[in-house]
Amino acid sequence: MAINFYICRIQIYLSQSLFKLAVVICMFGKFYAQIQEKIIFKVISPTN
Repeated sequence: MAINFYICRIQIYLSQSLFKLAVVICMFGKFYAQIQEKIIFKVISPTN
């Protein structure tokens, strides 16, 4: 009974960690996409 409880706790902990990781990756992905757009924009149309 206790083993099942611990497995359940581990699964909850892992799912929470994966969710946090997914959120971080999503935020980083958006940030990276913005930077990439700026770099591409500068390369295509250099201001100076």
